[in-house]
Amino acid sequence: MIAVDAGTLARLAEAARSVPRTEHDRLTRRLVAAGGAGDVRALSAILAPDVIVVSDGGEAVPAAAAVACGADDAGWLVAALLGAQGIRLTLAEVNGRLGVVVHRGRDAVAVVAPEVGFGGIAALWVVRNPAKLRAWQAPRG
Repeated sequence: MIAVDAGTLARLAEAARSVPRTEHDRLTRRLVAAGGAGDVRALSAILAPDVIVVSDGGEAVPAAAAVACGADDAGWLVAALLGAQGIRLTLAEVNGRLGVVVHRGRDAVAVVAPEVGFGGIAALWVVRNPAKLRAWQAPRG
């Protein structure tokens, strides 16, 4: 597990508030395109050099608090998550900003909330806990 201190989290939150919505949305769309294609090089180009990936797996899906730090490691991790076989990505409003819902078949298996800073995507908050994903599930008919 990678330790993420309160100062880092405060810096990320401040930077995200300073970045225009249009820039956030543009980078989120690029994240979907590059991640869906499994393009690590393109992902690394839009991720801040010190990007962190934080995953909340919860009780049913084990995951560390911060699972990657740095554009290279994060690029590989995001390519594996978003570019996996059988995955479908949709853009959706997540925490008041554009985010990504990751589906396998009809099931939402993750929600990704990018946090954009001035150097690119500074953090990716990934929720994989099935209990927290209920709101993102497609209605059963």
